[in-house]
Parts: sequence; structure tokens; C-alpha cells
Amino acid sequence: MRLDAEVCVIGGGPTGAALASRLATLGHDVVVVERHAFPRPHVGESVSPGVWPLLELLGARAAVEAAGFPRSVRARVRWGEPERLRSTVAQPGITVDRGAFDQLLLINARRAGATVFQTATARRCVLGADGWKVEIATADGTRVIRARFLADATGRRRVLCGTRRHTSVPTVALHACWRGVRAEEAQTRIEARPEGWL
Repeated sequence: MRLDAEVCVIGGGPTGAALASRLATLGHDVVVVERHAFPRPHVGESVSPGVWPLLELLGARAAVEAAGFPRSVRARVRWGEPERLRSTVAQPGITVDRGAFDQLLLINARRAGATVFQTATARRCVLGADGWKVEIATADGTRVIRARFLADATGRRRVLCGTRRHTSVPTVALHACWRGVRAEEAQTRIEARPEGWL
């Protein structure tokens, strides 16, 4: 079965969902291909207060606020200097469960008008004279999406296997939850060390 679209976005995480939401809101015909069912297991992430205007622009702010993610109005930062406590009074940051956060953003893209294929895997992407031909595998079988533009939002997996150049040391993310900490005491902690940052 064939489907025509203006833009095909591969990857329905925050980048892909945000791009699809914005393009669909602007009137473009967008298809998103996401291989995982959401909410998927994913580590938590600290998000700075700068996210609120972006969520507002995407039409996702109310849903994210309603999700009840822990707010953080303070950040302890040690970056080549003595530790400092920074406070953000106007807008707090949030610590999100990425599985739930990603799901909210992809639902938002669908509401904005994007067509979402989930769980679906992009098997082959071929650029021709009239645009991209993307073959995807879904539970219902194989489909072909023809799109003028293709956005690879798969992160490290990269469907479009271009060359990759490392520009820094590898990173490791650790995520933990402490019981017994009141929400108003939540803080983001950032520290730079000679061998990396935490």
C-alpha cells in the first residue's frame, strides 16, 4: 500500500514529534514513523525552564503541565568554579519521565494533524528524482511512503547512514529516584569534572 506525503519524519521522540507538530500546524502533510510503542522504558531527564516557550509554540504546554512532572526551581552548578545555587523563580524546570514525555509529544503531533505509524520500522529509504521512497514494516504488512522531504530524527540509530565524527568523549547517563524528597525540595545538580560532567 502506498501513501503520499510532503514530509516523512522517521523517529517519534521529542525531536521528531516536535518537528511533525510544527510542520502539521503550518499546514504541511506529515507522516511520522516510530518503531517503539509509547510509553517506552527510558531514563528521566532534567529539562530547563527554556522548554516552556517551545512547548507553548507546539501546543503541548498544557498537556505537559497536566502530567504532573516534578518541578525544579533550583539548580546546583559547579562548572570550573565553586558550586553555585541558581534559582529560577519565574518558571521552574521539570524532571520528566522520558517515556511519558515522549508519548505526550507524539500525541500532540497526531492532534496537530500528522499521520503516525507506530510501531513501524523504516526498512529502506531511497532518494529519487521526485523525492523519497520510504519502505516501512508495520503489524499490517509493508507500506511505501512517498515524500518530498525526509527528516531522520532517529538519533544515534540514524536511518540515513552518513559519516559520523566524534567531537567529544563518550557520555553515560545515570538516572535515579530518591524516595522521601518533597517536590518543593527537588533540585537539578550539574558538575563539571576533568574527565567529564555529571
